[in-house]
Amino acid sequence: MLSGTPGPWGPKLSQGGRTIEAPGRPRAPHVPGHTPGVSALYLERGRFLLTWDSLVTRNPLTGRKGPQVMPRALKRDTGRALSSHARLEEVPAETILPGHRDPWAEGVSKAIRLAKPGRPIVVAR
Repeated sequence: MLSGTPGPWGPKLSQGGRTIEAPGRPRAPHVPGHTPGVSALYLERGRFLLTWDSLVTRNPLTGRKGPQVMPRALKRDTGRALSSHARLEEVPAETILPGHRDPWAEGVSKAIRLAKPGRPIVVAR
């Protein structure tokens, strides 16, 4: 079973108490909100951050484009999801690979800033 041990941007992946040395030097910051146990995956070597459903670039219900949390109907806790983004802001990734839609290559800080409530909405056509 995989588990984590503390690391600079989240746990190092480990199995049976041993750190797994995997390509990309993965780290897994815990980012609850969409679900209680979700973690992102940061691949240090390529500076990629896989955010799964904790940060997406297209709303699957409305077509809204750009970095955002999933719609309320598709996540457990909006407040917790947004506060989890603070953990991601420290990750020095250049590219975000979300669970839904297109990669984001403008950095984590800009994505987090745009994901905050109150920003203008762009709807896909």
